Amino acid sequence: MEKITFRNTFRFILVIYFLYLIGDIFYRWDGASYYMTLSEFVPSIALISLLWGLVALFSALIIYLVLKSCEYICGRAGLNINMNLLLIFIGVFILIYSIAWSINRIDRNHMMPWYVWRIILVS
Repeated sequence: MEKITFRNTFRFILVIYFLYLIGDIFYRWDGASYYMTLSEFVPSIALISLLWGLVALFSALIIYLVLKSCEYICGRAGLNINMNLLLIFIGVFILIYSIAWSINRIDRNHMMPWYVWRIILVS
């Protein structure tokens, strides 16, 4: 397995942030195209890309320091925890949480009884 480095963490966070940014830019251009030209819109894209890059840098720094401190604390406690497996665990946990959140948004009026949700989430 590949070692967790700041460069890899930064690349991952930067890709996620810029995928979100691209979707937001296209959404905003759809509305802004009625009253401005593309040459007027491009400088704002450049500025927000620079700002999102800085946010990605600080986010990656925080995530990297948290992972390294967790690795250090577990090492001092005598626990041999693989950081790659910890990242997979955190990713699966976030995925399950986002699926449950999406299901909750779909069923806002609570049309399904509680036991149906229990069967879906347990199985």
